[in-house]
Amino acid sequence: MHLIGWDTVTKNKEEGVIGIQKCELRNRALHATLAWRTFRNPNSLWSRILTSKYLKNVNPPKGKRVVSRTWKNIQKGWEVCQKVSRWVIHRGDKVSFMKDTWIPHSPAIDKIIHGVFTEGELSLKIRDIYGNGIWNLDYLYFYLSDDLKATIRYYHIPYNIPKRDSMIWGPTSDGIFSTCSAYDLISKDNSSKNQTQGKQFEWIWKTKAPNKIRTFLWLFHHERLPTNHSLHQKGLNVNPSCHFGSSPKKDTNHTFFDCPTASKFWRNIIGSSKTTWAMNVNTNN
Repeated sequence: MHLIGWDTVTKNKEEGVIGIQKCELRNRALHATLAWRTFRNPNSLWSRILTSKYLKNVNPPKGKRVVSRTWKNIQKGWEVCQKVSRWVIHRGDKVSFMKDTWIPHSPAIDKIIHGVFTEGELSLKIRDIYGNGIWNLDYLYFYLSDDLKATIRYYHIPYNIPKRDSMIWGPTSDGIFSTCSAYDLISKDNSSKNQTQGKQFEWIWKTKAPNKIRTFLWLFHHERLPTNHSLHQKGLNVNPSCHFGSSPKKDTNHTFFDCPTASKFWRNIIGSSKTTWAMNVNTNN
């Protein structure tokens, strides 16, 4: 018997729920992992086998049209990586000025400005425009707004550092790829309503208690505990009324608060707690 819907169970933990991962989305996150490994470690055995089989002297994930399901999935995974990855420039010989994402918190330049560009303009590398600490933006024939020029000039490139251009992963603070962050990116729900509803349960998972207690509290707040009333609503042959005859509907609130037996239980608990507290105070004094 399912106490709560699968779509609710599989929401992100950021939304205050359990965060069980869906197999389909987890599989897509693993494809992104393979794509990142292939691109970031071109000299590894895994990458060299794939690139020698599917590519023709170009960097992943571009290549000839192939029938391989594995490579198609890696290409789809790379589409996920491209959305949030960014280049860190050192030499500037590997990064396209127009087509690659290298400005922090900004898409590629060809996504910002619109127009018809020549093949030469699209093939420009950073090193073609930047040198000796100066951006030669007057070299460009297409129009860039003053704000965009200021943003580009503000971007600092370390001078005379013999280091290759590298790509970092945006969702993590250290720029290192993780499958979990890729899954969160894929499964993220853009609905602000769902996020707000989830936040009210976030405190449960931060409570210092065993998981079974936190899960119990979570089901309680969702009104999904198997009380007589909820079991009757699910079609089970169960008497929905209270065992003690105090209510015709034994739902969650009645079971834990409204029932006279439950009220007596809580009074005894509170009373014993006060007695214990008073005894401890007197002992300490």
